[in-house]
Amino acid sequence: MEPTLKQLSSRTLKSEMDMPLFKDARKMTISTDAPSDIACLDELQSPISQPVTKDIRKSKNSNQFMGSPTAPLPKWRQVGIYYLDHWITQSFLFLLTVFALFGDDTRILAFPATADDTFSDLTIATLTFFGFEIIMASIFKEEYFNSFFFWLDVVSTVSLLTDIPAVWSAMVGTSGGAAQGSAIIRASRASRAGTRAGRLVRIVRLIRLIRIAKLYKAASANAERRASQANKISPLEMDSRSGEHMNMTETRVGKKLSDLTTRRVIVLVLAMLFSVPAFDSATFTESAQLGDSGLRDLAVFYRNSDYNSFNTTYTNFVQEYSDGETPLLFLLVDNNSSYFSSMNYTEQRLEDIQTTFFDDNAFAVFSNTYASQLQAGLNIAKTFFTCFVLAAGALLFSKDARDLVLEPIERMIEKVKAISRNPLAAAQFGPDITKTLHGKKMSKKQEPYETAILESTLNKIGGLLALGFGEAGSAIISTNMAREGDLNPMIPGKKVWAIFGFCDIRNFTDATEVLQEGVMVFVNQIAEIVHSVVDRYGGSANKNIGDAFLLVWKLPEISSEIANDPDKLSLREKARSKVADMSVIAFLKIIAKINRAPNILKYREDPALNARMPGYQVKMGFGLHVGWAIEGAIGSDFKIDASYLSPNVNMAARLEGATKQYAVPLLISQALHSLLSSATRNRCRQVDCVTVKGSKMPMGLFTIDVDPSRLKIDTRVKKVETLQLAQRKHKSRQRKYRIEQSLSLDSFAIHTLFDSDQDLVTMREDIPLKFYTAYNTGFKAYISGEWDIAKEHLNTALEISRGNDGPCQTLLGYLSEFNFVSPKTWKGYRELTEK
Repeated sequence: MEPTLKQLSSRTLKSEMDMPLFKDARKMTISTDAPSDIACLDELQSPISQPVTKDIRKSKNSNQFMGSPTAPLPKWRQVGIYYLDHWITQSFLFLLTVFALFGDDTRILAFPATADDTFSDLTIATLTFFGFEIIMASIFKEEYFNSFFFWLDVVSTVSLLTDIPAVWSAMVGTSGGAAQGSAIIRASRASRAGTRAGRLVRIVRLIRLIRIAKLYKAASANAERRASQANKISPLEMDSRSGEHMNMTETRVGKKLSDLTTRRVIVLVLAMLFSVPAFDSATFTESAQLGDSGLRDLAVFYRNSDYNSFNTTYTNFVQEYSDGETPLLFLLVDNNSSYFSSMNYTEQRLEDIQTTFFDDNAFAVFSNTYASQLQAGLNIAKTFFTCFVLAAGALLFSKDARDLVLEPIERMIEKVKAISRNPLAAAQFGPDITKTLHGKKMSKKQEPYETAILESTLNKIGGLLALGFGEAGSAIISTNMAREGDLNPMIPGKKVWAIFGFCDIRNFTDATEVLQEGVMVFVNQIAEIVHSVVDRYGGSANKNIGDAFLLVWKLPEISSEIANDPDKLSLREKARSKVADMSVIAFLKIIAKINRAPNILKYREDPALNARMPGYQVKMGFGLHVGWAIEGAIGSDFKIDASYLSPNVNMAARLEGATKQYAVPLLISQALHSLLSSATRNRCRQVDCVTVKGSKMPMGLFTIDVDPSRLKIDTRVKKVETLQLAQRKHKSRQRKYRIEQSLSLDSFAIHTLFDSDQDLVTMREDIPLKFYTAYNTGFKAYISGEWDIAKEHLNTALEISRGNDGPCQTLLGYLSEFNFVSPKTWKGYRELTEK
C-alpha cells in the first residue's frame, strides 16, 4: 500500500532526532580529477549500457487512428487465408509455377519422347493444383474473385492444357505419332497448323509469369506481417529510428498504386508480346517448305513416267537431305517408291518433324529435332527475359512514385502511429528535408520537395506537442490520436504518485521591470538549466509559471501483485528511494549551475540591475514534496494545460515559499525525507517541525547545507554543439531510459555523487562538525521545550557559521518572541505562517 501523507507525518519525532545527521564534512576531500556531473552519471549508468527491450503499451484503437476501422474477417476465412498464404503453400506453388513456365520447353530440350507421359502427368497435376488454388482463393479472399488477377490466373491455368500432348494433338487435328498414307498427310498439315498456333500458345504461356508476381506479393505481405509482430521496441530504439529507417507498413494508397502499376506493366508487356507477331509476314503467309522443289520434280517425273530423271532426282534428293540439321526420315512418291531412315519417324514428337508434300501424291518427312530444341532453349531465355522486363518495368514504373510520394506518406503515417503510442519518444527524430531522394545533400539552389516539407512539418508538430503537453499530457495526445471523431482533450484524470518540485526566481518583479524585453531571454536561460538538469536526473518539466517552475519525478508504481511479493516490493522501494535521491541532487545541481554558468553570472554585472538591487545575483528557492496527484488536462475546449492537481503540489509551492523565511535555498518535506536513502538522509539537516494551513499534522522540514559562493566561475570554452535539437533530445531520452531501467540495480547508487561530483563536494566542504553538534543539540532542546538550552546552542552554532545560518536566525527569532520560554501549549511544533 502507498503511504499517505498522514501516515508519513505521524511518525514519532524521536526517531528523526535519534537519526545520525551528518558526518564530519572535513573528511570529504575532492580529487583534482573529479569527474563532472555528466561523467559521474554516465559512470553510474554503466551496468546497463545496453538498451533493455520494453514493450510499448499500445492503445487498443491504435489501428484506428485514421478512417473507419475495418471489420475483422470471419474466423473460417482467416483460417483459409492463413493456410493459403502459409510459406509451405507458397513454396509449393512457386515450384509448380516454375514447372509451368519451363517444364514443356525443358521436356523438348533435355528429355526423349518416352518421357512425355511423365511430363503430361505432372502438367495435369499442376493444372489441378492451380485450379484448386483459384477456387479456394475465390472462397476465402474477398476481393479476389472476378478481379484482374483472377482472370489472369484462369487464363494461365487453362493454357496448361496445351502442354498435354494428347490435348494438343486433338486441338491441332492429329493424335499420337504419325502414320503412313493419309494419316501422315494429316500430321503434316497439323504440324503446320501447330507451328502457327504454338507461337500464340508460347505467348499465352507467359501469362503464367503473373503467378510469380502473386507469390512475391504474398511473400512480401507475410514478411511485413511478421515484421510488424516482431516490431516491439523500446523507447530507446524508437528514438534511434529516424523517419527514413522506420519499419513501415505499406499503406492502402501504396497497395493500390502498386497494384495499378503492376497491372499496367503486365498489360503493356503482354500487349507487346501478342501484337509483335502480327507484324511478321510469317503469320499470314506460308514460307517455302524444305525440299519443296525437289519433291515437286519427283512427282512430275513419276507422273510423266520419266523414270531415268526420276531415279536421278530421287538419288540426289536422298543424298542431299540424308544428313544435316534436318535429316530426311521418310520419302514416299505415289505410294510406290519410298525411303526409310534408320531413325523411326513414328517415334518422333509431332513438334520434332517437318513434312513437305506435293498434291497429296508425294511427301517427305524431315527431322526437326535440332530446331525444336533450339526453339525450346530460346523460349526459356525469352521467359527469363520477360521475367526481367516485368520486374524491371514494375520497379522502374513505381520507383519514382514510391520515392517521391508513397514512402513519405508511409513515414508520416508511421510517425502518427508512433506518436499515438508514445508521444514523448516518437516526436524526436525526423528526416532531413535538405536531402534528395537518394540521401544526398541538396544544393542551395534546389528547393525541397513538398512531401519532404510536409513530413518535416509533421515532425515539428509532433515535437511541439511533446514540448507543449509534456509527460503529463502524453495520455491526451495518444488518446486523441488513436480515437475517431472530434478532438476531445478533456479526458479523465489519472492518479499518480510522484515527487513534486517547485522552484522560484528571487526578485523577479524587479528584474522584469529592469530588463523589460530582455526578461524573456533571462527566464529562458534559467529554464534551460532547470529543465536540462531535471531531465538528466530522471525528472520532467511540467509547468512554467513566469518566475516559477513545477518539476515532477514519477515514482515507480506498486501494484497489488508487487505489494504481495516481499522481494519485488523491496526492489520497488529501493527504486523509489533512488528517484527521491535524484530529485534532491537535481535541485542541488541547479543551484550550482546558476552560480557558475557564464550566461547567468553576467547579470551580476548588469548596471541597471545593480542600480535597482545593489549586489544583484540570480537566486532561486526550491521546495520538494512527495504524494499523490491527479494527472490530466486542466482548462476547457478553448485552452488546456496538462498538469497535476493535488494538495501535495501546493505543498511543494509552500515549501519553496518558506525557503525565504529560513534563508535556505532548499526545503524538503518529512514525507520525502523518509523516502530518501539513508546516505542522503544523513546529509540532511532538520530546520523545523511545523503545521501548514489546511493541515493539523506536524511535518518536519529539512534542508541540505550548500554554499554556492565557493564555486568557481566556469571559464572553460564550451564545445560547439553540433547536434541538432532532435538528436540532443534523443540522447537525453536514452540517458533517462537507462536510468529508469537501472533503478532496481544495486550498482546504481545515485547518492555516491555527494562524494564524487565536483560541484556538490565544493559547495559542502569545510562545514565544521562542531557546527552540527551545536545545532543538533539546540534543535532537540527547541523541540522538547527547553528553550533556554536551545538558545545557548543555537547561538553557538550561529557564531560558528559567522552569523550566516538562516535556520538558526529563524528559530532564535521565534524563541525570542516568547522570551526563550516555551509556552505551556507547546507540543514540539509550530504553525508555519508563510504560504
